[in-house]
Amino acid sequence: MINYELVIKKVRYHRIMIKNRKVFLVTPKKLRDPDRLIEQRRDWILAKLGQMEKVEQEAGKMIDVPLLRKEFGERMQDRDGVKKELKQRISGLAGLYADRLDVEYNRISIKDQRSKWGSASMKGNLNFNIRLAFVHEDVLRMIVFHEVLHLRIMRHNREFKSYLKQEFVNYKELCRMLRYYSYLLM
Repeated sequence: MINYELVIKKVRYHRIMIKNRKVFLVTPKKLRDPDRLIEQRRDWILAKLGQMEKVEQEAGKMIDVPLLRKEFGERMQDRDGVKKELKQRISGLAGLYADRLDVEYNRISIKDQRSKWGSASMKGNLNFNIRLAFVHEDVLRMIVFHEVLHLRIMRHNREFKSYLKQEFVNYKELCRMLRYYSYLLM
């Protein structure tokens, strides 16, 4: 039997989520037999848990996972403080990259997003995930550069990727680290 937590929310359909090696069944209303649904998806759940464990082991070669989780848990108690500090760090980087790329941005926002590290709007607004406060400095630089670059090139085309690879010679390694952070923090 797989241990899971039943979460009743305003959602249209039920779904199974796995976060930090915990299984959640999110459903719009109380199910008659949630155990049956979990059992039906047993193979998928076990495969995902195994995949996450493998990624954590790989991440452990580059990131101090226990320290990251501890720091995240402690510092997120003061979300406003984390947002303020992160906004200062990002503003400095965004200004530097905007000058280098000859673009202007409107404003920077720090949000608690669940699936995106950042975004850029056509109006020149840059949005960043609060969880960036916990990533390696080079990963943060890459994300900020990526979003500022979107003010010049909106698509992820060859030219866009060329700029990224030119700015970050270790681009592939940073992308791998970012994937690990996604598993660990999102």
